[in-house]
Amino acid sequence: MKKAFLYSLLAVFTLVVAQDKDALKPDQLMFPHGFEKIIKQTPEEIVFNCHYFTYKTEVHYRSGVGAKNLEVKASDFSQLEIDIKSEVSIYVSGMFTLKLGDKTIRVRTPLQTVIPDGNYRRYIFNPTEEAAWDKKATLVEWAVHCAGYTENGPIMGFRRPQLLEEVNLIPGADMLTAQSAPQDVNAIRPLGKYLLAWQGKDCPGVTLRFYDYNLKEIANSAVELKPGASAPVAFEAPEMVIQTKAFIYGQGDGYPQLTCTQYRRRYVPEIFWRGQWIWSRHIMQGPDYSYVWFERNFDLPATPDYSVMGVMADDKSEIYVNGKKVGATYRYSRPDKFILTGLLEAGKNTITIRVYNLDSAAGLCVDLFNRYPSGKEEYMLTDKQWTCQETGNNGDKPDAIAQPVIELGNPTEVPPWAGYIKSVYVGPRGRFTLKKSVNGEFTAILDKAVILQFRNLLFERRTISGNVHKFLLPATLAKNADGTVTIRYPALRPTTEPSQVYLADEYWEVEGDKPLAQLPAVPNRPSRFHIAEFVDVGQRTRMKFRGRVYDPTFYKTQEY
Repeated sequence: MKKAFLYSLLAVFTLVVAQDKDALKPDQLMFPHGFEKIIKQTPEEIVFNCHYFTYKTEVHYRSGVGAKNLEVKASDFSQLEIDIKSEVSIYVSGMFTLKLGDKTIRVRTPLQTVIPDGNYRRYIFNPTEEAAWDKKATLVEWAVHCAGYTENGPIMGFRRPQLLEEVNLIPGADMLTAQSAPQDVNAIRPLGKYLLAWQGKDCPGVTLRFYDYNLKEIANSAVELKPGASAPVAFEAPEMVIQTKAFIYGQGDGYPQLTCTQYRRRYVPEIFWRGQWIWSRHIMQGPDYSYVWFERNFDLPATPDYSVMGVMADDKSEIYVNGKKVGATYRYSRPDKFILTGLLEAGKNTITIRVYNLDSAAGLCVDLFNRYPSGKEEYMLTDKQWTCQETGNNGDKPDAIAQPVIELGNPTEVPPWAGYIKSVYVGPRGRFTLKKSVNGEFTAILDKAVILQFRNLLFERRTISGNVHKFLLPATLAKNADGTVTIRYPALRPTTEPSQVYLADEYWEVEGDKPLAQLPAVPNRPSRFHIAEFVDVGQRTRMKFRGRVYDPTFYKTQEY
């Protein structure tokens, strides 16, 4: 029997497997909620007719099961396993309630689909992968919630819930035998890296088989743990995998264990945030309507010749570099970037960021890119090397910013931001070495391109008095026979003072930041428009135009 059980088949929550029914606590048993009629209820299984209701046109799903009044250390818990069946299509998710002192932390796992054939299948809910999970807390309640059904009355069933100390992506691994049907393994991700091992003695042999969207086995993809094996087998899941099944070939003293060592994040742009969301507490734990200061002290081997930093904060931030304010951001959905060239120097440097959180989730994500005259490039990102300090409603900088930060996770995955964030590019730029340049066109040698093509480029017109105007203009690139490229864009108009045209794009730069064109000063052209003004305002307002006064009032009659 698997020694990692925290929660026995009889549903008692202790750190020891309890097989004696007399040891069960009635207020810790699995219970149903959101049902029309209970068909069966035992300590091991609950079956009922599902139920939902509508209020102000919104559908409220209530069906599911759960258990309360638990006392399980969050650090001793990894996942919940439970058998689920349904007659209709539903989605299920796990909700786990933690207590940390006076704080209540609720952690929800992603939705999973239940096949509507009325047969039990085992499901895994792993809340420890969610950023809100706090290992210092105590698990006091769990629940499985159902959603997505469109009628009342269909049968749903739940049985054999187990809380486990260790992660195992093979559901019900301890119950598999050679006589068992192959076990579905739904947690396998394409191109993810995994370890298959046997926990215990006398491995009887285990095979994982992978199937494509036609549910045909992918050729030469099976992973085998041979009989008697003692070392785990590392493998990468096939890119086309849709379904995975586990086969066991005998009864050994133990069980198979499958763990993930690295997920392959597919469909995420290569040019995206590299840093982690960080904060002073776990997600949804506040502090609300408060300031939190973050700081990173670091040494640079030389003064960068190009330095740029992207900042994303929930809710708003102010950024300081070596004591100088360089900018601010407002809302996480509107990140910004800041050119730090000339502000960072060889030796010790400090970046300080003040973040204000209104309520709900909060976090900070930073990407800093430095390029040195030697050509060396490096990133500095938000991670555990940052420190923080909460100051409540006091916005003044504290004497010390020394508390450790908590890594909340990758911006592409951590809710509630994952589906809504935007990116700013922070990184190396392709370089143009000018050969010939006029207003509207330049020819150059292209080196170290970051992107392969573009439709527009960002230009600046800088006047001798210091005025800067930016223009995002359509641009084309043509390759020449001598290996150079020619870039064409709409010519910029001159102003009343001499000015220069520069390339100011985030993906491209001109070597030495040389100007693309010199624009002479031109006098103002006389306007072709004439001034119109209202007269007699407050009495009978009329309009005066080119010396004549017009009455703009019209009267509606039967003729018109």
